[in-house]
Amino acid sequence: MWETVMKTVLLRTVFLSFLLAIVSQNLLSAEFYVSKGGDDGNSGSASSPWKTIGKASKQLTAGDTVLIKAGEYEETIEPARSGSNGKYITYKAYGGDKVIITNPPSRLGFDFSYLSYIEIDGLYFDGKKPWTGSNIKHWGYMENGSYNVIRNCNMQFSEGWYGIRLAGKSLYNQFINNKFDYTGVYDDGSGDDPGDMISLVDESNFNLIEGNRFTHGGHNLLTIETSFNVVRSNYFNNSFEDIVGPGKGNRNLALKGKSTSGYNLFEYNVVTGTKSSSDSSHPMGMKADGTNQIIRRNFIFDNIQEAVSGLARDGIDYIRRQKVFHNVIYNSGGPAWRIQFMSGAKDVKDNVFKNNIAYNNRGKPKKSSFDTDLYINISNSSNPGGDPISGTVVQSNSIISANNQDAVIYVNGLGKKPIIWFENNYPNSFSGNVEVSPNFVSSDPKGIDDVRLDGSSKLIDMGVPLTFTTVSGSGKMISV
Repeated sequence: MWETVMKTVLLRTVFLSFLLAIVSQNLLSAEFYVSKGGDDGNSGSASSPWKTIGKASKQLTAGDTVLIKAGEYEETIEPARSGSNGKYITYKAYGGDKVIITNPPSRLGFDFSYLSYIEIDGLYFDGKKPWTGSNIKHWGYMENGSYNVIRNCNMQFSEGWYGIRLAGKSLYNQFINNKFDYTGVYDDGSGDDPGDMISLVDESNFNLIEGNRFTHGGHNLLTIETSFNVVRSNYFNNSFEDIVGPGKGNRNLALKGKSTSGYNLFEYNVVTGTKSSSDSSHPMGMKADGTNQIIRRNFIFDNIQEAVSGLARDGIDYIRRQKVFHNVIYNSGGPAWRIQFMSGAKDVKDNVFKNNIAYNNRGKPKKSSFDTDLYINISNSSNPGGDPISGTVVQSNSIISANNQDAVIYVNGLGKKPIIWFENNYPNSFSGNVEVSPNFVSSDPKGIDDVRLDGSSKLIDMGVPLTFTTVSGSGKMISV
C-alpha cells in the first residue's frame, strides 16, 4: 500500500514538473507584431502592433518571435542581443505577407555581427534596381556571428562586392531554401566583374548552404575560402544571356582553400550557365582549390569551358586530395576535370576522379590542349622522381565525348592520348574506365532527376567502392 502511494506521488510530481517546464518556456517566449500601421508606443501585441522592426529588435529576447506584416521597411535588421540554444530570436513574415527590406540605413539589410541564435524567415530584401542603381549594397553581414539561420527569403539587387559575407569566426550558420538574384555587376566599365553573392572568409567554418537558388552574380554566385562547410542541393546558374546577350555569363562558384585549407563538402547541386565574362572569355564552371574538397553527386552541365578545375597558383599553394565522385558532367566546352600546377604553387598531388559520368564534353575547347576529357598538368619539379601522375587516380568512370568519340586525356609530359593508353601504361592510376553512352531518362537533361539512368543503361551498378576496411576493427570502430 505504501509503495503504491509513493509511486503515485512520484508520478504526479514528475508530471507537474513537466507541466511547469512547458509553462515556464511559454512565459519566457513571446510573439510580437510589427505593422506599417502600428505605433512604437504600442505593446507589440497582435491588436496593438509596433511600427518598426527596430523597436522589435530592442525588445526581443531569447525565444521571442516578431511577426512582421506586409509592407516595405527601410530598416536594417540588427538585433540588440543574441538568442540561445533552442531559443532563437526570430524575424518572420506574418502569414503569407510580403515583407520587404529596402533602402536600409548604410544600405545594409541585416547585421548579425557578434550575435548568435538569430533567425530570419520568409522576408524579401530588395534593392529595387540591378547593379549600380540598387539601394542595397549588401543584403547582410556577419562577423563572429554563429548559429544564425536565414531561410525562405528572397534577396535581389545588391551592388556591393558581396551580397552576404561571413567573416571572422562565423560558425554553424545556415542558409536554407532562399532565392538570391543579382549581386555586383557583369561589367563595371573597366572590364572588371565585381560581386560574390555569398562570401565566406577568414575562419568562418562549419556553415550549411542548402536548397537555395543562385542567379546573376557579377563574379561568383558563391565563394568559400574557409573549411568544413556543407553546400548541398542548391541550383547555381550564372548565365547573363537574358540580360546582357547571347553567350554572356560568368563562373558559378569557387571553393578556394588557401594553403592547406579546404575540407568542404559539395553535393547534390546543379551547376550550369557559365558563359563568357567581362574579364575572361572561357571561365570554368566551378573551382575546387586547396585540400580535401569533396565534390560528389552533382549535375554540372552546359558550361562554356571545363566543368571542375583545381588550379594551384600564387596564394593557392596546393591542389591535394580532391575527391570528385559520382558526378554527372555533361556538355562542357572543355574538359570535364582540370587540375594544374601554375606559377607560385607548391604541389598538385593525390587527387581522385572516380565513378563519374563525363558525357558529351570538350565540345568547344578554348585551345587544342583543352580538346580533352580530362586535363592533368602537374609540374614535374614539384613531384619526387618527376612523376607526371603524382598520385592522381582516375577510376571506374564512364567517359565518352561529343559525337561519341573515344575518351582522351592530356597529361603534362606525356601528351594527349586515348584513355586506354593510360590504363595500359599507368594501371595504378587509371583503371576500370569505360566509353559507354549513359542513356539518361531524358534526352535533354536540365536537372538531377533528368540524369537518372534508363533501366537499360549499361552503367547501372558499374561503380566501385570508394574505400575498403583495412582491419576487422572492434566495437563501433572500423579502420578504412
